[in-house]
Amino acid sequence: MTGRKRIVLAFMCMIMCVFCIAGAAACDTSSADDSHEWGAWVVSTQPTCEEEGVQTRECSLCGETEEKPVEALDHTGGVATCAHLAVCERCGESYARTPTIRR
Repeated sequence: MTGRKRIVLAFMCMIMCVFCIAGAAACDTSSADDSHEWGAWVVSTQPTCEEEGVQTRECSLCGETEEKPVEALDHTGGVATCAHLAVCERCGESYARTPTIRR
């Protein structure tokens, strides 16, 4: 490697270190107020009829991420009878939802 390439490489490494140090120190989470600058919540795992999903957001200053659950959707549609289970319109699974009997 030539001397010029070494100088450029060393300079790039120094710049990257400055950004890493600045990013790590950008959010003071030891204080009572939350100093992160959170981005928008994004659904990273879609919920299903039976399983929760996951929403994620990221701090633009330090890159820390935060997650929260997305409520499961539950089965929907179809009507159960005494002979057959209801069939979910969303996932196609059979499930037990008995009709309300009015007397």
